[in-house]
Amino acid sequence: KEKEMKRFPFLTPLWKDAKIQSLALKTNLRQAGDVEFFQLLERVKMGKIELADFATLSSRLIEKHPDVDREQLIKLCPRRAKAEEINMNAIRKIPMESHFFKGDYVKYNDKGQPIIQKAGEAEKKYDRYPADMNLELKVGVEVLLCYNEDVDRGLVNGARGKVIRFDLPEGVEECAEAKRYPLVEFENGVQLLATPHSWETKSQGILVESFVQVPLILRYAMTIHKAQGMTLGKILVHCDFFENGQ
Repeated sequence: KEKEMKRFPFLTPLWKDAKIQSLALKTNLRQAGDVEFFQLLERVKMGKIELADFATLSSRLIEKHPDVDREQLIKLCPRRAKAEEINMNAIRKIPMESHFFKGDYVKYNDKGQPIIQKAGEAEKKYDRYPADMNLELKVGVEVLLCYNEDVDRGLVNGARGKVIRFDLPEGVEECAEAKRYPLVEFENGVQLLATPHSWETKSQGILVESFVQVPLILRYAMTIHKAQGMTLGKILVHCDFFENGQ
């Protein structure tokens, strides 16, 4: 256990020698509206869990809710392979034509010029972004929006919807090269043509990298990593954790 703990840089002598200033973030915004859940999480983080916390957590076990439809719950998985397996099994059951969308990851030098990357490098780096490099969609497939498009209309990161057809963007004329994009109807009835979105990373105002992709992911399952920052109503957590903090 002692050996495992030393991998954290703030536990090493070098951290003190470097005189790095530490900042404590004390205001919780994510669970601000749920005091009971917030306090439970705080005790778990500090290793001070109480008997009442065990009872609260145990009450959420899926076996105690036989009326819940598991198929309608988003599966949250620690491992990517499990999430991909669940998503692929779900989309294969839909007897419609597949449409494929490939993301574009670009890294820039200090002059703002694209850097030529080695084969396979982009596939490793894009993972910090919410969308997938390779996206397969069909009419009828259920998806989640993975950025805030329009908060007032309910089009937020984690909004759940279904692809109803594939359309051309407004102003684009029909031709062989024209790319059709998914028209999604969300649970609140709002529709959105999901055209490519660009996520950008900057350092001191200078563009470092960008990732462009249709801002949707399959809703059936996702990794804990991908779910960060999303607002999800009901989830089914697969508890095969392999890392502290998951």
